[in-house]
Amino acid sequence: MTRRRALLIACDEYDDPKLSRLRSPAHDVQVLARLLGDPTVGAYDVRLLVNPTEHEARLEIARLLRSAGRSDHLLLFFACHGRRDIDGLLYLALADTDVDDLPATALPTELINRLLNRSACQRMVLLLDCCFSGAVSRVLTHQGDAGVRGGDLFPGEGTGRAVLTATTAHEYAWEPAGEPLPLTDNPRHSVFAGAVIEGLRTGDADLDGDGLVSADELYRYVRDSVAVAGGQTPRRWMYGEGDLYVARSSRGPALATAAGRTAPLPPAGVEVRDGRGADRSDGPVPPRQRPVPWAAERLHWEAGLPEPVERMLRGSADRTGWLALRAGSWDEATTGFEAAVRVDGTAGAWWGLGISHAIGGRWRAAGHAFAAAAGGLREAPPDHPAPTAALTAGALLLAVVTLRAGGDQRAAQVLTDSVDALPLCPPLLVLSAAWAGDGAALTRAFLLDPEMAVECEAAGMEIGPAVQEAIACGEAQVRRLDVARTRLRATDPAWSGGPAGDGGPEGVWRPPLARLPEVRRAVEVRRDELISLLHARQLGVRDALRAPVPDGGGAVVADIRNAIHTGHEALRATDRPAPLAAVGIPPIRPMRSI
Repeated sequence: MTRRRALLIACDEYDDPKLSRLRSPAHDVQVLARLLGDPTVGAYDVRLLVNPTEHEARLEIARLLRSAGRSDHLLLFFACHGRRDIDGLLYLALADTDVDDLPATALPTELINRLLNRSACQRMVLLLDCCFSGAVSRVLTHQGDAGVRGGDLFPGEGTGRAVLTATTAHEYAWEPAGEPLPLTDNPRHSVFAGAVIEGLRTGDADLDGDGLVSADELYRYVRDSVAVAGGQTPRRWMYGEGDLYVARSSRGPALATAAGRTAPLPPAGVEVRDGRGADRSDGPVPPRQRPVPWAAERLHWEAGLPEPVERMLRGSADRTGWLALRAGSWDEATTGFEAAVRVDGTAGAWWGLGISHAIGGRWRAAGHAFAAAAGGLREAPPDHPAPTAALTAGALLLAVVTLRAGGDQRAAQVLTDSVDALPLCPPLLVLSAAWAGDGAALTRAFLLDPEMAVECEAAGMEIGPAVQEAIACGEAQVRRLDVARTRLRATDPAWSGGPAGDGGPEGVWRPPLARLPEVRRAVEVRRDELISLLHARQLGVRDALRAPVPDGGGAVVADIRNAIHTGHEALRATDRPAPLAAVGIPPIRPMRSI
């Protein structure tokens, strides 16, 4: 019989004075335990562990994983301080942790991953609510077994592992309302745990309305909720097949049959049609085709890559493929790149193979090749000569459009993951807006790069409302930057900077597509000045802390610190787009007259 078991570990009091006391963790896990233990919601057998020592937590985790059966479903939730060692590995701080001796006194996430792999259980969900929690990705590995059937409580459930973290590897986890101290002095929920609890309590995390909350849906709900608070970016890693269901919800189809039993879930990976006959699958299903730039069928694949981009990607093993591609020998190019992939599997070899498949109209194969190229670029060393962020964006975009052209439903998931990985990539935001109906993404894309609006209009997209919203957002950003600049200048009247730019002559009407780049330029000018001011004032704070503080000097330093915080918050709202000058996207094929 399938068992659903949850272990929630929270630590808010520490022996080491270098670890500040926390207010949220114990409260978070108590509320979460009630939800997960509710038979109508999570249906877990829940065990709470509050303020354990490292040994107690390790022992509890090991016992749970050792006793779990193959068909069981386990959920582990940690709320505590997170610390990284000199190698960047993540440790979870428990009651007796000594910050100066992490390997001996804190719980290493590498150990948690090893225990997960040793367990017979094939359904696991891990949630980490701590600072730097995204650093867990350095140790994640998964040993799966697809031969496990659905459980009794959630029939049709998939197998594998889902890991959800509150932050990236370099961010703090925060309390609500932008408090400047991480996870402290606030009796309410942490930003991450609060989103998890709200999504399960209200059922809003059931994004497809089928009455069930999968780990993937919970992540997407939490990601969007945390984005409103700002300051941290949740991350996820998924392994295995099918969906892992965290809870039921009151939304969507009824959960009980006339006999009072749980309604069976659809088999993993099988498409379902609702009462209107619309397809519904694991991820967001794009609506009917809308005109967008960079549709696979519109790209001139035979043109290959611009010479500088090809030179950056080309390796020794794939030289034959690139030469054949330039000579127009498509079959020879495919053979050459396939051989290169078998030899070293570089990003360049995969990219060339993707182009070869696209020329032949083999869209799904092309999409898989471009996705592999993106993976290779993500793993490139820091000293790699190519602009890996920009090229990764290009590879992901090509993977999305070719998978979609081939009717592969994974295109939607790849697009979601791509926007998560590169949230400042305007073309990916445009695709998300066009295919997932995300109007906010279109507005953000236009504000980041006004040229996107011109390309989308040329493709036949309806852009009027998004352009107007982008202009309004840009003007609001200008005002926020002006407020931050004024506040920073007030802390040092002697400082003088260059004149601030403006948004163009007032009182003169200009078409929205002309006004949008002007507003963006005004944002950039103010942003650059604010960066200079922040740099100067942060140095001023250091100097003030070194020197004896005169009467009233403490208040001055506090004012400067508040002004710096205001400046950083203003800059965060004016993100710069990922560099996309040369990302290897083939030119759009000219339209031929009939």
